[in-house]
Amino acid sequence: MYNHRVNRFKRFVAKLWKLVPAGLRWRAVLAVSPRFLVGVVGVVFNEKGEALLAHHVFRSPYAWGLPGGIINYREELPEALRREMWEEMRLHIEVGPLLQVGVGDVWPHVTFYFMCALEPPADGGSPEPQISGELLEAGFYPPDALPCALESSQAGALQYARQLYAQPDLPALTRIVEMEAS
Repeated sequence: MYNHRVNRFKRFVAKLWKLVPAGLRWRAVLAVSPRFLVGVVGVVFNEKGEALLAHHVFRSPYAWGLPGGIINYREELPEALRREMWEEMRLHIEVGPLLQVGVGDVWPHVTFYFMCALEPPADGGSPEPQISGELLEAGFYPPDALPCALESSQAGALQYARQLYAQPDLPALTRIVEMEAS
């Protein structure tokens, strides 16, 4: 139903809003808008089909998990994931298809899970993680010998990636999942 009074009021507010300097409008929008952390996670397998997991210093309650981190302002998602892998483990990766997007249910965060491949080192050997100060340890683990239970969204992403890894001719389809509180 069309209401002339409401419509006139909306037009009046719109004119007032346009009179407010752009910087103040931006601050007002930020003050009332939700904020989210945006993270990236990589699912990486070695030639034996073992998954790369890391024991993080700053994560709780699930300290063990897939490698990744928070993106920087104006950073592209693949670029952020490559940076995180290099900073945390001195590994070069090729970022593949998006596997899954998870949204936090307690604190506001969105995490993008990507299938990744290790770039072989220049010496032709097998790439091994060299941990940074953000990690206690890292390594490749077979599916039946994970060092610890993973957060449900990470466990789901890992399981989905294993299915794709076992059947590389299948196209990756992105999944949207709700994540547990971290």
